[in-house]
Amino acid sequence: MTGGSAYAEAMASGETPVLGAVVVTGEGSAAGVPDLCVVQAAVVARGEDAAEAMLRLGDEVGRALAALDAAGVPRAKVRTTDLALGERIDRTTGLPTGHEATYDLEVVVEPLDRVGEVLTALVQSVGDPVEVRRVRLATADPEPLRREARRLAMEDARSRAEQLAEAAGRRIGAVRRIEEAGTSPGRMLVRAAPVAAGLPLEPGQLTLSCQVIVTYELEG
Repeated sequence: MTGGSAYAEAMASGETPVLGAVVVTGEGSAAGVPDLCVVQAAVVARGEDAAEAMLRLGDEVGRALAALDAAGVPRAKVRTTDLALGERIDRTTGLPTGHEATYDLEVVVEPLDRVGEVLTALVQSVGDPVEVRRVRLATADPEPLRREARRLAMEDARSRAEQLAEAAGRRIGAVRRIEEAGTSPGRMLVRAAPVAAGLPLEPGQLTLSCQVIVTYELEG
């Protein structure tokens, strides 16, 4: 976007227009290796009425938390994400067949080689009422990746601006405005595999992306 386009956009947004400018979007990505796993699990209990379902859920959740304690997972790494209670409906008849209570929790496991051990302890302690729904690989400190992604995005923006300016017979000058359009969460999702003490969990690569919008003055 150059000259008149930048002017029109600035006028439409109510800002002071930058005459003789080029506005470009730069993108950058940085890759690293995940060093922790976030397990999303649910404990499900059923009963003939709501009270019975909640009572059973309390017992099962108690066993789940005790199993995590025994596996050495700090309580600070365990978080309740949802609690639900409702009727169970028979899909064939459409009639209620009792009540179901669900307790969703999120568990942060680090290092990665402990994931199989923790999941095994959880499933063996609680049994069928526990569901491992998803595991999410992440990094404890994504800031270095963010900084690198931003640096690369700015380099990309400058390169694009220089190409456009050269094509117009101009050259770029000072930066007038920088806007960070967005940064990806820096996560990699994988479905939970069958639980076993020696569960192979391949960390792969975690990629974080950044996008910036930069306005350069045009000279010459």
